Amino acid sequence: MTELTGGLIQMNSHMVVTNLANFLIVGGAFIVGVFIIGTILLLMDRPINWKYVAIVASIAAIGGVIVLYGANMPRIKEIHACADGQVSIEQIGVRYDIVKIDGKELTLRER
Repeated sequence: MTELTGGLIQMNSHMVVTNLANFLIVGGAFIVGVFIIGTILLLMDRPINWKYVAIVASIAAIGGVIVLYGANMPRIKEIHACADGQVSIEQIGVRYDIVKIDGKELTLRER
């Protein structure tokens, strides 16, 4: 346990994925899934129109790149801290983003 600013004691901390990264991962996976199915359906047609197959497969590949970009985005440090006596929320808010306050326990994110 380490001392933070303003009378807070850090209980634990971990790295969390941002909402934008989650959106990119899920959205990119959806794009990949839909366009892979589209590619398979186009390959089942006879005669095969390779121009459309290439376009749809390229969009699926772009979705894969979006998934990789979202997965490689930097994480944010989230800290669970406990108040040691009276604390000033304004003083804490200068350095950290306050996610949740539950009694004496605060969930903070570094800026």
